Amino acid sequence: MRSILSFLVVFCFVLSACQETLECEAGPDLSGLDQQQLQEDIAAIEAHLDSLDVEYESHPSGLRYRVIEEGTGRKPTFCNFVTVNYSLKLIGGDETIDSGQGYQSRLTSLILGWQVGVPLMKPYSEFIFYVPSGLGYGPSGSSDRIPPNALLEFRIRLNNFQ
Repeated sequence: MRSILSFLVVFCFVLSACQETLECEAGPDLSGLDQQQLQEDIAAIEAHLDSLDVEYESHPSGLRYRVIEEGTGRKPTFCNFVTVNYSLKLIGGDETIDSGQGYQSRLTSLILGWQVGVPLMKPYSEFIFYVPSGLGYGPSGSSDRIPPNALLEFRIRLNNFQ
């Protein structure tokens, strides 16, 4: 009886570890995004970048990004803790409205734009993310500095992850 109980405990532990690994590889759930708003945001972001003649890459989520510097090594997963330097502007704005040096957080605790974008980076990479509102702070915005449905420009340097 004791060996069966021990086996079940080990089996459940292994099964839960496998489930977490699958969830970490899968990434964030984007199924709840307002598709009409997302398409409007993508069009506005692309029009802005095209007007500045900025080359960018497209992610299926709607995130647009530019690689400033490519790092080395393996990329983090959706479940990693990351350490980054970042700055935030509203797309089309000149003012930095937020920034951080050595900022640490688990990716699952951050906005969807970071959950999608940071796993594209290797350590010591620097990217600019052009974030549609649904991948940012959505229709409610955040504080008095980020209005509802704001399009965001994050410049992020991935220092490390664990």
